[in-house]
Amino acid sequence: MKESELNNLGKEALIKKEKQTKVLLGLLIGLTIVLAGFCIKDYMNGVSVDNSITIITLCTFGGAVSLFPELKKIKEELVRRSLD
Repeated sequence: MKESELNNLGKEALIKKEKQTKVLLGLLIGLTIVLAGFCIKDYMNGVSVDNSITIITLCTFGGAVSLFPELKKIKEELVRRSLD
């Protein structure tokens, strides 16, 4: 989300957006852990690791990582508004 879009949102909307981003981040991290667990289990059992699960695991990890900068921007905007 662009900084100008964050400036146009009200404080309540920013708090709601922050909460939604945290929930989505938690879901993606949890899903990444579960999928990585399946990959590790298959590897430890000597079964060939399914490439599609590995790719999905990497994509969910990338999705979680991509949310951190947005969450940082939202938090900075909330701090800036609380100081005003």
